[in-house]
Amino acid sequence: MGDVRHRALRHHSEGIFLCERIFGASITNSEGREVPVRFVGEQHVVEDLGRIPSASEWLQEMAIKPWMGPRSRLEMSIQDLTEAAQPRQDSRRLSRQLKEPHDGLKANPKRARKDCQKVPSQHPKL
Repeated sequence: MGDVRHRALRHHSEGIFLCERIFGASITNSEGREVPVRFVGEQHVVEDLGRIPSASEWLQEMAIKPWMGPRSRLEMSIQDLTEAAQPRQDSRRLSRQLKEPHDGLKANPKRARKDCQKVPSQHPKL
């Protein structure tokens, strides 16, 4: 028998609203009829579970494990704190790159203005 815990992720009232948000208010079925997405989601959940629970009903039934919460200060090692305080190598390189001129635009502002004038405006004329 398969594990049914995957249903906790979307088989509830909030999951049905998410389904409607992703697929839109209605879809067209194979017969060409427009069908409300909410109706399809509700029907599916009722067929699977017998009713439409809320997300909180699913969560109330889950056992809380220590890894689900924040780590206590006692569990954090000195190494964890030191690593968290150090800027990553990527951020240092990015910071250095942002300070350097790019494509000569900073070094030659007249060229930058000319290049910008060549690009057609995306805004509609009023």
